[in-house]
Amino acid sequence: MLVSQLSPWKNMKRVILNKYTGVKIRDFLSTDPETQSWGATEWINSDYDVFVEIPKYYYRTDISSGQRTTYISTNVFPGFILHPAFERPDGIRDYAYAAAFEGYIDSSGLLRSIPYVQPTTNKTIAEFRAAAKAGGRAEGFRLQNMYLRQAVALLFFTEFGNLNSQAVLSQGITNLNSGTANHSQNTGKTLSLNNDSGQIIQATLENGATFQTGETATYPFSYRGIENLWGNISEFVDGCMKTSDGLYFDIENDETTPSNMKEFYSMADVTNYVYGYADKVDERVVWGMIPKYSFNGSSSSYLSDYLWIHTGTRAALVGASWYVGLSAGLSALVLSNVPSASYRSIGARLAKF
Repeated sequence: MLVSQLSPWKNMKRVILNKYTGVKIRDFLSTDPETQSWGATEWINSDYDVFVEIPKYYYRTDISSGQRTTYISTNVFPGFILHPAFERPDGIRDYAYAAAFEGYIDSSGLLRSIPYVQPTTNKTIAEFRAAAKAGGRAEGFRLQNMYLRQAVALLFFTEFGNLNSQAVLSQGITNLNSGTANHSQNTGKTLSLNNDSGQIIQATLENGATFQTGETATYPFSYRGIENLWGNISEFVDGCMKTSDGLYFDIENDETTPSNMKEFYSMADVTNYVYGYADKVDERVVWGMIPKYSFNGSSSSYLSDYLWIHTGTRAALVGASWYVGLSAGLSALVLSNVPSASYRSIGARLAKF
């Protein structure tokens, strides 16, 4: 039996949630009778956001002689642990909701997940966090955090059996020139894929973007309904902070006092800005694939993605943007931006718990 025929993979699907209450309205396909003729204006003015519903699951990670094996199940078996993406202060969630599309801040200040808009960039993580919670939204609206990101990553790597995400699914929108502004491409290119994984060939660019030399198309893609997990924009993730002492994890950052965060993994700081292809994961972090500060990989070996690190306290970014090529991917991690940073290629993704 194919992994895609098993839970939780087969149950991942795009859904419409009310943008204020978070109540599920219905499952969502590109043939949705109400919205299939809509453009950007109708989506912006609607009360809808599009998410991917991810059923809660349990995992077990075994490490033996340097070999790491992860098992996933929607049922509880001995030795299996609930993934922390489904744990909240007020209880366990049966589902977590990852935004189907990269975040767009509308005129009312809400961070949205809708098609046909350019992802918003050039905000700090605090500004994106505020936009995720704005407008009197229900408590569960938040930025995507590292727990949710890694919950998706474990599903991806288990399904494909390969850590080279660009090779097994898509290069992504990573082959455009850097330019001078926000040249990210509009959301919604993968609507026709519905809940399937795959890529779309995009030959006509938007928003002032140009192709790198020799390139004639770029590749928006979807993993089970989640569009552009890497490429197009780098995304802030909440609940992950680097300090000179190591890495902290929680459901949300504590920029003032990172030591208040739930999990801490000691790690010697770097002495200057370093970057390269990561080749090892931290075996202490059993719920995800967090790279060690080790750079002996390549674009086709080990994690196959870049790690960027700077000294001191840093926020976390994932995925990498429209101009980074083979440095991007599901394991790409940027730990080189101060928490107050903002940039034209950095955005965020909404989540609902």
